[in-house]
Amino acid sequence: MGIRYYACPLPDSQVMFARLEPEAFMSRDPLADAWGLIEVDYETGQPIDSEPRPQPEVLYLDKCWRELQLLFGDEDGPFRTSFDLVRGAVTMTPRGWIPYFGVLDADEVTAVAQNIDQVTAADVDHLLEEHPELCRDDDDGERKYILDLLGDAQQFVASMMKRGWGLIYMIG
Repeated sequence: MGIRYYACPLPDSQVMFARLEPEAFMSRDPLADAWGLIEVDYETGQPIDSEPRPQPEVLYLDKCWRELQLLFGDEDGPFRTSFDLVRGAVTMTPRGWIPYFGVLDADEVTAVAQNIDQVTAADVDHLLEEHPELCRDDDDGERKYILDLLGDAQQFVASMMKRGWGLIYMIG
């Protein structure tokens, strides 16, 4: 299945608590939340709730978090402020991985939102030129994949900034 990225809104008043115990603030199944899946009774195959559940607000970056780390970071220079949105890596163990959790307060979200808004398609083109290994089969497909998820990230952090909220994310 692979290592994926999920971020959720977090009231700024909860940031301190989320930094202490981030697992308590993330969904038990963030992929289902991101995709809007319905919980099903495995014995009957029927939905557990007949009423539709509201889909939680989730930033889902799929496996593109690594490309965004490269886009926001520079091995030869300082990282962009937007790197804080995707900073971190899982801890590998013999039985799999331990997720990485990050928490940003409202001020950090504002800084990320202002910086990520300056990232352009030209930056993505430069990334793909510098890292040809990212283009597995289809240069245009990879470019579109990164640009689409970059746009999702830009919209999500802008929304959190307008609300004065922080966010919590998981790479795992």
